[in-house]
Amino acid sequence: MDKNIKTMLDNLPGFLSEYVTDRQNQGKAVTEIRIRSGFPPIVRCDGKDEMLKCPSVSRLQLEQIFSSFCCHTLSAYEDQISRGYITLAGGHRVGIGGIYYTDDAGRKFLSSVSSLNIRISNDISYKIPAGVMDFSKGMLVAGRPHSGKTTFLKTVCGMLEGKNVAVCDERQEIYSPDKNCDFVSGIDKRQAILHATRSLGPDIIICDEVGGDEETKQILSAVNSGVKFICSCHRRSIGEIRMKPNIAILLDAKVFDKIIVLDRDKNNYFIKEEVYV
Repeated sequence: MDKNIKTMLDNLPGFLSEYVTDRQNQGKAVTEIRIRSGFPPIVRCDGKDEMLKCPSVSRLQLEQIFSSFCCHTLSAYEDQISRGYITLAGGHRVGIGGIYYTDDAGRKFLSSVSSLNIRISNDISYKIPAGVMDFSKGMLVAGRPHSGKTTFLKTVCGMLEGKNVAVCDERQEIYSPDKNCDFVSGIDKRQAILHATRSLGPDIIICDEVGGDEETKQILSAVNSGVKFICSCHRRSIGEIRMKPNIAILLDAKVFDKIIVLDRDKNNYFIKEEVYV
C-alpha cells in the first residue's frame, strides 16, 4: 500500500481503516470516504456507495479525525480550510462541511465541522496512447466526477520530456516529486497562471478544473504570450462542454484544438471520446 494512503488511513477509526484496507487488498477501487456527524461512514467502492454497518460517528470523533488530518495544528491549514478543503500528503483531498463565519476583514473561518468528504488519490496511471498527445494549440480533458481527470494530468506530466511544463496545482493534488515539472501549488489558479507565465517561462501550463471568470481571463492572456494549455473540466460528454460559458469562451478563442472525454469502469480508466476542434 502507498505510504501516503497508509498515513491517511492511520488517522481514521480502526474499523474504517480496516474496511478500506481490506477492500484495497481485494483489488477494489476505494475512491471516497464520507464521514458525517451522527451517521455511519459511507465508502465509495468500485463506483458504488456503501453505508457501513457500524455505530454512527460522533461529533467528537469527527473533530478528532479532522484535527489529526491537520496534524493537530488547524492554524497551519487556515488558508485551505477557508476554501473548504485540506490536501493531505499524496494528493488526498478532504472536503469540509460545517459552519463558517466571516470576520470584519472578510476572512472566512471554520467555526465547527459537521462532515468530511475524503477523496482518495490512488496510485494509478493512465495508459495513454502516444497519439493522444498530438495537438498543436492545447488540449481540454473532460469527464464526470471520478473519471480520472486528475490521474490523467499526473500521467501527462511524465510524458512531456523536453518541454518546460508548469503545473498550476491549486489544491495540491497533482504534485509529485518524481515529475520533472515546475509546480505552483496552494494558490488560486489565476495567481498561479500569472506567476508561472511571468516567472517560469513555460511552454505548457497544466491546470485542473478550470472554468472560473478570472482564471479564464488569465489563460487568454497567457495564450497571447505563446503558452499552450492542458486543462480539465467537469463535463460528461463533448456535447455538454459548451454548456459551461467560460469553457465556451476558451474554445471560441482557439485555446484548445483537441478535446478528450474520460470515463472509468471500476478500476479501469479509459478515453471515451476524442475529437479535434
